[in-house]
Amino acid sequence: MSADNWAECPKCKRDRETKLAKLDADIASQYGKVTVEAFDELRRRATEERTAKINLHTFREDYEIGVYDGEFYISYTGGCSVCGITHSFKHEAKLDLA
Repeated sequence: MSADNWAECPKCKRDRETKLAKLDADIASQYGKVTVEAFDELRRRATEERTAKINLHTFREDYEIGVYDGEFYISYTGGCSVCGITHSFKHEAKLDLA
């Protein structure tokens, strides 16, 4: 049995949330320091960034689980095509055939 899936990348998601939080902090720091027009422009850009269609489902997962010749087997690998984060896991255990 084998499968593949495109999941939301946890690192890309975290990086996006950090970017949006910094953008909000930058806007807040400009309040009262720039013209109303400049402040409205900052908020417009932030709204565009926040509503942009960003595909975070860039983490490909491949996995296999099953029983082969009396042994239980799990194999998982995952990696993001954008940021490059990867993870893998393997486990094998003999079945108790008693």
